[in-house]
Amino acid sequence: MSKRRVYDSSKNYIVDKDVALPALTDELLNFAINMFEYKNLPETIPVKNLEKYLMTLGFCSVMKFGNDLYAIDGTLGGSENVYHEPTEFVYANQALNSSGSVSLDDCVLCRNDALMQGLMPIINKYANLMLESNISLRTTLILSRMNVCVSASDDRTKASADKYLQGIESGQLYTIAESAFFDGVKFHTTASSTNFITQIIEMAQYVKGSFLQAIGVNSPHNMKRQYVNVEDTGLAEDGLRPLVDNMLFCRQQFVDEINKKFGTDISVDFNSIWKVKEKDQLDESSQLDKDDDNELKNEGQEVGTEEKNPSETPEELSPENNEEEKA
Repeated sequence: MSKRRVYDSSKNYIVDKDVALPALTDELLNFAINMFEYKNLPETIPVKNLEKYLMTLGFCSVMKFGNDLYAIDGTLGGSENVYHEPTEFVYANQALNSSGSVSLDDCVLCRNDALMQGLMPIINKYANLMLESNISLRTTLILSRMNVCVSASDDRTKASADKYLQGIESGQLYTIAESAFFDGVKFHTTASSTNFITQIIEMAQYVKGSFLQAIGVNSPHNMKRQYVNVEDTGLAEDGLRPLVDNMLFCRQQFVDEINKKFGTDISVDFNSIWKVKEKDQLDESSQLDKDDDNELKNEGQEVGTEEKNPSETPEELSPENNEEEKA
């Protein structure tokens, strides 16, 4: 493949939306798919396949074929229960040579989240925004090269101007011998694009940071262009947990159900940066509890000290003191 074709092919990952959007979507999904860690998961249920089903489809089913357990994709159907929820899992798997409709009582429905939405609505949203910001950034970078526009009045002057610019680009010095060059060539300055580049970079960082926060990773983005203190960086901490905690809870539920139904010993927990964040929050919560206990103990000691030191008021009101005051 020629160098030109390599450039054109790589450029498509920015300017060709039909190529760039799927690539960005896979990139974000590849990041999120490491969110959870499973232990004692059967070899017939690879983690990447299980998580891919959950995050892209919103749900899947764990079923037993022969002596092995498999995670199967499919749809939900059947008659509704009292809460208007489906009661059957409909599937078709050519590799297992099996298809049909199974009652949810005979398999384990695995939810990604409570509403079985998956992560694709979030991933598609931010992949689209990242695509637009990448195109804007590339366009602005190219336009930033055009600080000066050159115009020529005729072909001869244009050829001389091209030769002059090529010499400047190659680092050579050229002498202009004709006054017609100055008369026929005009240089037009353009507006500086520095501010636009800064704004687009800030927007790209904001979009990426918003996606990371949506999936439970704190990525503060400073739009104030000034010093950021600890309080500012910690403002978004409370909003990081609801979705990922919901996802972990749903996984713990179907893992417990798999263990009860099929006699396995599977467990699941956060992985990678999500596990680190959970540990930090648990440590912080434990430290707060210790601080509260210490405050209660100190308050109790202060109250006990006050009770042991009687006031002087009873002595002042004793009969002896009253007689001395009368005398």
